[in-house]
Amino acid sequence: MRRGLVAAFREIDATCDAIEALKKKKYDFTVYMPTPRHEIEHAVEPPMSPVRRFTLIGGLLGVTFGYWIPVWTSEYWPLVVGGKAIASWIPYTIIGFEVMVLVGALSTVAAMFINSRIPKITATTGFDPRFTHGDYGIYVEAAPERLKEAEATLAGAWRRGGARGIVTRKTKTSRGRLRFYRGFRRMMLLAPATLSLTACEWFTDFKRMPMVTVWEQDSILKSVRGAPQGSVPRSGTAVSAMQVSYTSLPFQIDTIGMLAVNPTPVTEASLANGHKYYQINCAVCHGDKGDGMGKAMRYGVPPINLLMDMTKNRTDGYLYGMMRNGRGLMPSYNRIEESDRWDVVNYVRALQGSVTGVQFATGPIALPGVNGDKVPGATELGPNRWVQHVPPTLIGTPGVSARPAETKPAETTTTEGAAQPAKTGEHE
Repeated sequence: MRRGLVAAFREIDATCDAIEALKKKKYDFTVYMPTPRHEIEHAVEPPMSPVRRFTLIGGLLGVTFGYWIPVWTSEYWPLVVGGKAIASWIPYTIIGFEVMVLVGALSTVAAMFINSRIPKITATTGFDPRFTHGDYGIYVEAAPERLKEAEATLAGAWRRGGARGIVTRKTKTSRGRLRFYRGFRRMMLLAPATLSLTACEWFTDFKRMPMVTVWEQDSILKSVRGAPQGSVPRSGTAVSAMQVSYTSLPFQIDTIGMLAVNPTPVTEASLANGHKYYQINCAVCHGDKGDGMGKAMRYGVPPINLLMDMTKNRTDGYLYGMMRNGRGLMPSYNRIEESDRWDVVNYVRALQGSVTGVQFATGPIALPGVNGDKVPGATELGPNRWVQHVPPTLIGTPGVSARPAETKPAETTTTEGAAQPAKTGEHE
């Protein structure tokens, strides 16, 4: 059994001499001080504190998390405003700096507690109450055959006028404390495995369930149950996915052209809304006037003219299907909602000269970055938002027996008091 010696000193010089003598003979010892003294710290020569490593790692993790959380939030809930980037890292620097300071400071405090073994469950073997009342203490732990040599070393410092006394003690307490910490560390290592086997959440409030996020492609894993009977499909109400798929093939687009009927009358509001969507999504390739002179030509995209007779002879449903499915070089613009898609069809017809009686604008609406009424408003049929059911315009849809009721244009009153129909416009 290992035993130990406890020596109490009145003078700090004698304590430092005893420390130097024990270091030369390579004894394991512990020093107790009533207050921190740099003389004893220089004599002991402790190793470099690992706290700074905790601070560095915590700061790096904090700044990484500080940048990641706003970028992830912006990508998960995108706010598309003009030509601005969805994730702008420059303003996120403030968040990264603040989180770096926070996590770095918490890591420093945690490292101080961990490396200082705070809190101490049991008192150490070498502690003596005199060490808190002005005396300096040294506790030497060694095998029984080396205790006499250690006692002689401490006695030498004692005879120089510094020691109060030397006491021999057993080391059962220190070994018990060591066993406690070893068991505690093992329990902490087994805790994550135990929690993972419980297969339940601590904070379950029935919010975690299969869902389709914004612009996310639906999958069979998230739609096993299917939509409830009578619900509105996310794909729209003119032509549902169960009737025509979303593959970008000419046959599907021709089928949509025969099935879909334009339900939106040509009004100034419809053309204004279609103008906004056209400038955001279409003008880059088709040009501001639909003549194919878009800015994408600078990068090798061939001009795609919407003013040709072949395009003019297409039905409104065909143009709607092109935006719904895409074809060839044109990707799918199904992100444009169904009602807004028909506004874009009306605007293309206006560019082709097929609309009379309604004025419309061409070209950019405002400078890049301007929002407000210069960009489309809030969505009415979000990708994962249910809305009030609108009967489809296609006869033959399961569950539908008749066409929807046709809406009559509202009447306006002129200055003379005579009622006149609202200004709608029509195709030639």
